[in-house]
Amino acid sequence: ELSIMANGAKGLLRKPDAKESIGQVFQRAVKANPKRAFIRFEGESISYEEANERVNRYAHALEDFGVTRGDVVGILAKNTPETLLLALATVKLGAAAGMLNYNQRGEVLAHSIALLESRVVVVAEPCTEALESLPEPPKTSVVALADLERAAQDAPSTDPAVCAQIQAKEKAFYIFTSGTTGLPKASLMSHFRWLKSMSGLGSMGVRLHGDDTLYCCLPLYHNNALTVSLSSVLSSGATFAIGRQFSASGFWSDIARNEATGFTYIGELCRYLLNQPKKASDA
Repeated sequence: ELSIMANGAKGLLRKPDAKESIGQVFQRAVKANPKRAFIRFEGESISYEEANERVNRYAHALEDFGVTRGDVVGILAKNTPETLLLALATVKLGAAAGMLNYNQRGEVLAHSIALLESRVVVVAEPCTEALESLPEPPKTSVVALADLERAAQDAPSTDPAVCAQIQAKEKAFYIFTSGTTGLPKASLMSHFRWLKSMSGLGSMGVRLHGDDTLYCCLPLYHNNALTVSLSSVLSSGATFAIGRQFSASGFWSDIARNEATGFTYIGELCRYLLNQPKKASDA
């Protein structure tokens, strides 16, 4: 426990111009725990080693689509392992992952896409209906996730060389506000801010162990998922269980199926759970 806290305190001392990034944190976790489950989704696991190979293939495929350091990749996809792996691939290249809210439609979604000024927008098949709601085609390249998958099959599985050069001050993620007080705004999460979250929340607050599994059914475009949950998992070499979506009636069943030892929540989620009728499986 003292070692965890010491590492966390050390992390708080990182400087913005240090060559430190989410990609490097992930690669160190892979080296330390290659065979351990990194992602668990609906009971199926992907090891750290396998996840890294897939992330690298995505990264090299994104390069073939013209993505380079400093670019933005829009991601319009629901909660699946591929969405998380794609976000990690993007930040490994020194690009920023623009996590679009798949519930947005029409002018609101068009506004969010325009804010990103992305090199490409990668769209998963379940989100094509959202894309079709746009009043006009976006002024950027749109790549189907299925096409990226095909391109990635023959791509190298080696770590992108640029990952070692990325500085903490560079852009990592764009997270959108809900838009309840007007059109959504894109909030920038730098590698530096993410690393500080890992130090303060993941290492010193949540304090997972390697045999823990953290369940998160919040959308991956939510900061509690992409920053708090992911950083807590990577700081300890634990497992990230992704819930496809929040279901009050199916929540505990998914917890059990993914062998979770903890979960990430926002306040309203707990209220919905408490309002459910009692079931034997709650225990």
